[in-house]
Amino acid sequence: MTGIPRCPECHGPMHLDSSAYGRAWVCDRRADVSGGCQGTVHLCGDDELTELQLAELIAQQSLDNAPETSRKTHLSYREVIDALATIAMNGYLSDQQRGVLQKALGIVERLDDAAELSKNPAGLQKKAADEAMEQRFQQAMGLLGPSLAPDPMRLEASAIDLLALALFGAEACSLGPEILTEHSIETLDNDLRRRSSEGDSLLDVLFADLVALHQRLRESVARAWSARFESIEDLHGGFIEALPGLRERILTTSPAYLQQARRLIDEDTSDNVVPLAPRRTQ
Repeated sequence: MTGIPRCPECHGPMHLDSSAYGRAWVCDRRADVSGGCQGTVHLCGDDELTELQLAELIAQQSLDNAPETSRKTHLSYREVIDALATIAMNGYLSDQQRGVLQKALGIVERLDDAAELSKNPAGLQKKAADEAMEQRFQQAMGLLGPSLAPDPMRLEASAIDLLALALFGAEACSLGPEILTEHSIETLDNDLRRRSSEGDSLLDVLFADLVALHQRLRESVARAWSARFESIEDLHGGFIEALPGLRERILTTSPAYLQQARRLIDEDTSDNVVPLAPRRTQ
């Protein structure tokens, strides 16, 4: 929840209310004499309001035909901040007291930032849009994570999935991932062997490469998804539906990166095969 929520019953605006029963978002129509709405969203004791919610609340309370109130509110926060900062520097305070003051200072600084934001309606809208986009980005990152994360026990399959994600990103999000660039196997081999000279095995370097590339591709695709209008679930569902075909195309074209991964896996397997002792003849 980023901005002020809409009523779950009538989808109208809500306001924050506090009483002996605690804090809650209450529908603005609750006090309506014509049969008000009972929509309520209760807050837990440790639920913190976001900077955007604070800004919208300050705007609601201080900008109703009284623009001067907003300026005075902002000045009062600055005065409290200055006073708390001065007290926190007092050498007579214990570490625990100084910690409490630092926490209080952080709270008032957030209120000060929110008061400044509340004076800028365009800034409020941009803040809301940015927070919504960030939520979508984090949701997409989660969906693209565990199921496609490289597995050290399945290196070839991990390389195929990585290339499939790169192919999907290049087509669906106009990305240009380097992993799809036509490098020669020799170039890739030399690069991996150079990076393995510090003591890690070639397969260790290959796995680290898969993890790093997967993270970069996740971020690129998730960032592209966060800017679109479709739901993240629908976009992810489209990717999952396309994944078998993408894997098949990777297997058919066999990019140099996959060929190099297979070469290293085969090389490691052959190095670990124990040859049979020659049979003695009678």
